[in-house]
Amino acid sequence: MREDLNLTGTHLGCEHGVCGACTVSVDGEPARSCLTFAATCEGARVVTIEGFDDDELMGELRAAFNREHALQCGFCTPGMLVTARDLALRLPEADERRVRVALAGNLAAAPATWASHRRSCLSSRIEGREGSRR
Repeated sequence: MREDLNLTGTHLGCEHGVCGACTVSVDGEPARSCLTFAATCEGARVVTIEGFDDDELMGELRAAFNREHALQCGFCTPGMLVTARDLALRLPEADERRVRVALAGNLAAAPATWASHRRSCLSSRIEGREGSRR
């Protein structure tokens, strides 16, 4: 993806599926690209972070990550955003504990980033609910 298609938003991290930096969406579900055989994706819809440019929910999450300063070095950001989008779609009423558990599969080096990611996920849903009431 990175070299042949120039989709550089998906990062290669641990190469063991632990860090989440390589998370992409495969048929609408988060998947670790470092553990996913290309042959198993034949016919599947694979979306990297670049493929969400026109996605309204991803736009809200990106804005929330920016607003909550969850963009430290940015290495973990694409995987966190793909995971956060999945969480927002599956569990739109998730509380902070559930958000923390869902994001635990994505590692971030900067300690302050974790709190910012949780606040981002929660605030994007609050913003979305308020926007839908207008």
